[in-house]
Amino acid sequence: MRVALIGPLPAESGRPAGGVQAAVEMLAHSLVGQGVDVVVIDPFTGHRATPGAEWEEVRLHASPAWRMGSLKAPRDLARAVAATRADVLHVHLGMQFCALHEASVATVHGFPDLESRMRNPGLKGILASAALRRPFLKGLASAKRVISISDEVTRVAREVGVPSVRIPNPVARPFFEVERLPGDDFIAIGDVMRRKNQLLLIEGFTGFVRAGGEGDLLIIGRVGDEAYWHECQAAAESAGDRVRFLGSKGRDEVIWYLTRAKASVSASLRETSSIALAEALAANCPVLTFDVGTAREQVGLDSAYGIVLPASSTSATLTEAFFALAARPFEGASLRSSVAAQHPNAVAVETLKVYRSLAK
Repeated sequence: MRVALIGPLPAESGRPAGGVQAAVEMLAHSLVGQGVDVVVIDPFTGHRATPGAEWEEVRLHASPAWRMGSLKAPRDLARAVAATRADVLHVHLGMQFCALHEASVATVHGFPDLESRMRNPGLKGILASAALRRPFLKGLASAKRVISISDEVTRVAREVGVPSVRIPNPVARPFFEVERLPGDDFIAIGDVMRRKNQLLLIEGFTGFVRAGGEGDLLIIGRVGDEAYWHECQAAAESAGDRVRFLGSKGRDEVIWYLTRAKASVSASLRETSSIALAEALAANCPVLTFDVGTAREQVGLDSAYGIVLPASSTSATLTEAFFALAARPFEGASLRSSVAAQHPNAVAVETLKVYRSLAK
């Protein structure tokens, strides 16, 4: 079977910039391991391969650069899809591309209209959100199946009349194989932007520091919003040198920090299904997260694997949660059992079942 994936790949293997790149990279490799002929079309991140080129063991197809509003790009992309002669097309970004193949599968990693509202508060965000919503839903409606990574995606698929199958995003195999040597530091993984809400996290951690808490807060991720990053840096000064911005890190480095952290912490205001959260749990690292996306089902109703707070929580609530994390004996628990379904082999097997149900 030949499958074409439309989605972004990391510029460098093992250094994904965000959850979608991580998911596409892992799924492609895992499908190859299942004997699938995988071709990736990446019009988003600069992989402009010539036909027959490879990225690791995954074949890349020559791809036009995607520009919103371009009249030529959709036609060129349609030609690229046809040239792959794929049995199934699996779309990870750009739901409008589902219409390019009669056997198309869509994985919805996020909702562009809602994310636009969070990036652009006010009238600008409202107008942008409205402009994005309709083409997103129209494109999704042209898929033959939706792979749902959350209850929210399942609901939207039902609204547009497309059958859905619940399969989580894959987490890279090395996260499941590490042993922990935990220290006192807390790690926050994610691009620095308002949606990720690092500012509130810093304020809560500052309260923890002032009340005698031990350890540092290490923030790993690219600067997604420079103005917001400056706000976070200014707030971090109140904690002395106890908040450190480490920038973007590759997968091996992230694993190193997770194995040595007291816990992985997040105050993100919106997630469809957080890969960073799943990676932490796969590495047996306890978590602190807001109740967004699939956090509640991943962490457990009894908070056996960490602490889940309401998304409306204050900095004072976060301060209390830092102390609770520091005091609880999570070590020894098999946290990774909560995300066993996200092992890349398990995800590939379930995804392949969907492909086979559609392929002629």
